[in-house]
Amino acid sequence: MFDAQVNGQFDFQVSTSGASFELNGQPVELDLTRSGHDSFHVLYQGYSYNLFLEDLNREDKTVVFRINGKRAEVKLTTELDRMLKELGMDNLGAQKASSVKAPMPGLIHSVHVKAGDTVKKGDQLLILEAMKMENVIKSPADGVIAKVSAVAGATVDKGELLVSFEK
Repeated sequence: MFDAQVNGQFDFQVSTSGASFELNGQPVELDLTRSGHDSFHVLYQGYSYNLFLEDLNREDKTVVFRINGKRAEVKLTTELDRMLKELGMDNLGAQKASSVKAPMPGLIHSVHVKAGDTVKKGDQLLILEAMKMENVIKSPADGVIAKVSAVAGATVDKGELLVSFEK
């Protein structure tokens, strides 16, 4: 059984057994069909839904869907997660970031942090433009920004220091 929180506000209990689902302890009848590699079609209570799997992060146990074009972020929590949190052991594996380096050569499009800012894992630090694409560079862990070496409009080489964190 999972606890599922949708968009940070709606809480549900979900359990599965084979092809059957329960939502908050009640059986759910739905017709689920894969319509592409990351897309599905669902019929539920006479309504049709198109789902596209946008992101799956097994480490954070989060799933991001587009459901009929609307974004839905689902955070899953297991019984083990709940027990570890109660024991104060839920952050033992948290990483300590020291720096973020450019993953590829490119142009710094914009910088979204400054020295002294507190960031969470996954927060947007800057946008690196490379090969005509904008790449969002995110924080690898929770921390406090010590120094921002990246400057909007500047070019960077692969491996060049962009942001460093306090120790």
